[in-house]
Amino acid sequence: MVQGRCLNSRDGQDTRLSKSGFVIKDSIMIRTLVKTANVAVGNRTYSVRYFELRTPRGLRRYSAEIMLGPGDRIILDDDCVNNLEARATRVVPATLYSRMLARTA
Repeated sequence: MVQGRCLNSRDGQDTRLSKSGFVIKDSIMIRTLVKTANVAVGNRTYSVRYFELRTPRGLRRYSAEIMLGPGDRIILDDDCVNNLEARATRVVPATLYSRMLARTA
């Protein structure tokens, strides 16, 4: 089987064949910023950006990008923004405190 691409896909997806002959569909998924917030831990605040993403099946997924520092991020995903907000308020302090413990050990 020859690998190749189908350039005239009707559904906006790039269709190609794998080496084993299976059809692989790639689609472009675009994140939309839906909310920004801050999480305070001690005397510092960390920015959180919440994004909505449409899956190839049309379902909505949400992700939270928590900026701890330059090049240092935590990314969470869920079906609901409310769940992400609750998880972010628990995960950020736990991550920071566990890192502090790891440095002292």
